[in-house]
Amino acid sequence: MKNGPVHNDKPSKQDSSSTAAKVRLRRWLLDRMSIEDAYVLDACAGLGQIWESMEDHVNIMQWTKCDIAPRRVGTLKIDATNAIERFPIETYNVVDIDPFGDPWEPYWALLPRIKKPTAVFLTHSFRLNVTQVSRVLCESGGIPSEWFADIPHDGALVRFLAERLLSRTVDFVDVLHSARMSVERGPRGKGAGTGLKNQTVNYYALGLAPKKETVHG
Repeated sequence: MKNGPVHNDKPSKQDSSSTAAKVRLRRWLLDRMSIEDAYVLDACAGLGQIWESMEDHVNIMQWTKCDIAPRRVGTLKIDATNAIERFPIETYNVVDIDPFGDPWEPYWALLPRIKKPTAVFLTHSFRLNVTQVSRVLCESGGIPSEWFADIPHDGALVRFLAERLLSRTVDFVDVLHSARMSVERGPRGKGAGTGLKNQTVNYYALGLAPKKETVHG
């Protein structure tokens, strides 16, 4: 059953451009993790299209909708990082961080809080030559804080630092499953004519679990 009314806003390109791909990725990971009953913390809910679509494929037992700018009745006005830091993460088996931009600060906040197997979904979009490098990417990449003001707004650097941050996931948790889908938008990409020039969007699905304790003989 669908959850609650929505406002009359038409879905924006940010909401709907890749909903089908996002749903496929979520179905894939929940199937791999044998999650039939989903307890979802939706940290960037938008109009809720993704998890409304997922209702056809999984039992959504709990759906906590959060957004920094709510557009749906029942959505809590809170940013993704604060939601992850304040809500009891152990009560969810799905955490969805689907912003229009950078998911790394809330993801970095989530990693030390994983207490049980959890399906985590991330969306990262950036544009070549105009994307600002976030502080958490700099810090996790070992870039000294005094350099932050001089770091160029460069998509290639963002891509490199994002992969480096992701590689550090194993410092906190075990990775049970992982997948990534990428979409290039712009004059030569699938989004030609949309105004989203030279934009890359990466979708990640990560099955995470607390690290197993090493048994010493």
